[in-house]
Amino acid sequence: MLLINRRRSGKRHHGVAVFCAASLAISISGCPQQGQEKTPPATAPSATAPAAAQAGPSASRAPQAAPATAAPGTDQQGPPYLPANLPVEGWTRREPIRTAQAADLGKLLPPSQAVWFDHFHLKSAASTTYAWNGEGRELLARVVVFEAQSPEDAYGLMSCQSGSSELLNVGGETRVETGVELHFHCWQGDAYAHLWTDATDEKAALQTRRLLMHVVGRIPRTDMPGLVEAMPREHLKPGARWLVRNLAGLPSASFAHPAGLDLDEVAKVLGMSGETLMCIASYDVPEVRKANTVWVVRYPSQQAADEAYARYSRRLEEAMSGSPWQSTSLLPPHSVFLIGTWTAEEESLQYMLPRIEELLPS
Repeated sequence: MLLINRRRSGKRHHGVAVFCAASLAISISGCPQQGQEKTPPATAPSATAPAAAQAGPSASRAPQAAPATAAPGTDQQGPPYLPANLPVEGWTRREPIRTAQAADLGKLLPPSQAVWFDHFHLKSAASTTYAWNGEGRELLARVVVFEAQSPEDAYGLMSCQSGSSELLNVGGETRVETGVELHFHCWQGDAYAHLWTDATDEKAALQTRRLLMHVVGRIPRTDMPGLVEAMPREHLKPGARWLVRNLAGLPSASFAHPAGLDLDEVAKVLGMSGETLMCIASYDVPEVRKANTVWVVRYPSQQAADEAYARYSRRLEEAMSGSPWQSTSLLPPHSVFLIGTWTAEEESLQYMLPRIEELLPS
């Protein structure tokens, strides 16, 4: 039940979590309610994704409902990070928690979209609505929490859902989207939490932030993924840091694709799979309009890194004059890591790659 974000620019973008949540929303529509739950008023934030989004390698049409045997269920108790009420802040859970395991989410998608579940390793999802009553008003907020198999996958989901430069010091990392609605995208440990409301005034933002703090405060923290920490923070463009297992998972609305470079071919040359992990970051280069986009891939073995380096080097040698491949620069493999940039000219002014190599985890 995740709404596709509306960025300040007015564009919409999506990632794997959008499809997961859209599946969850559609399956919920066929689930019987437990007890006499109060139905959220018409002013509740939207709980379903639009019929189609305009970004990404495949059309994100709303998935068709699956047979009842594949539908997620409802849970009155739910996970500990979605408590029934928060008396100190006045937030109360409005509806039963909807839950789904990763395998069930996949069954809810048509084959053309099921591939999105290959981009990250998921475990489950839980969703509900909270209501806050105070100062003569009612505020509604929706919450969806995805549990992943690792902090890397949870951070990756968050990074591909929002490229906002507005950050909030909550959880491991929180990116804020403001516009027609207010969205918080938060990474914490093995979870990615998305919380949003259609009220955007200062009081609503304050209360919604407090709800977010209570939710993620119940999720165990972990260290920042090592590949993310290896990206220097100086000159880093806020929100311009992505962690992916496959380049197909990058959101085109927030990631500035290198002009003319075929990322599908790049992924093949790099030998990316579910066992690889890639961090991409963009840096401002003083007095230069174009950002420096650098990356590092972690392979399951040093041999795999060596083979990828050899393939990429051959591909660069074969590149014709003027080809976008000629803007790529690589460092020799560093243990299981391969480091490179798609903006060699900007990198020559900044020398970010050697700094990344020094910060890589041992």
